[in-house]
Amino acid sequence: MISGLWFVAYYVNHGISTWLPSLYTKEFGLDLTTALVFTLLSNVTGLLGTFIAAMLIDRIGRRPALMAALAGGAVSLGALALLGATSGTQVAVFASCTTFFLFAINAGLYLYSPEMYPTRIRATGASFGGLWNRAGVILGPVTVGAIIGAGGSLSLVFAQLAVVAAVGAVIAWFAIETKGRTLEELNS
Repeated sequence: MISGLWFVAYYVNHGISTWLPSLYTKEFGLDLTTALVFTLLSNVTGLLGTFIAAMLIDRIGRRPALMAALAGGAVSLGALALLGATSGTQVAVFASCTTFFLFAINAGLYLYSPEMYPTRIRATGASFGGLWNRAGVILGPVTVGAIIGAGGSLSLVFAQLAVVAAVGAVIAWFAIETKGRTLEELNS
C-alpha cells in the first residue's frame, strides 16, 4: 500500500510537472517567460497545498488527507482531459489545482510512511517507499513523452494521469489510519 501510494503520487506529480514548460511553449506557442511564470504558479499553489496539508493532517488524519488529495488531483486532471486542454491558460489553471493536491500528498507520505513500520525496520520500510517514488518519477514523464511522441492528444495525457491519481485514491481508501495512535500501537 505504501509503495503504491509513493509510486502514484510521484508518477502523477512528475508526469505533469516535468512536461509543463514544454507543453506551454510547443503545444500552445507561449513564450518562454510566460511558460515559466505558469510553471512557477503551479509550484506556488503546490507550496500552498503542502502548507495546508501540514496544518490539517494531524486534525483530519492521514487516510482522509491522502484520499482527498489524490481524488482532488484526479478531478482536476480529469476535468482538464474532458475540457480538451485548449489553451495554455486553461492548462495553467488546472495544473495549478492539480499541484495544490499533489504536493500535499507528497508531504503526507513523508509523515505517514515511517509510522507504518516498527522501529527495527522503519528505515528499510520508508526507503522502500522511496524506491517506488523514484520509479514513479521515471515512468510518469516517460509515459507522457511516449503519448505525445506517438501523436496522442493532451486530453489523453491528462486522462491517463487522472486515472493513475484515481487509482491512488482507491489505494488510500485502504490505508491504515494512524491519527492519534502511538507507534507502539501501530506496530504491535
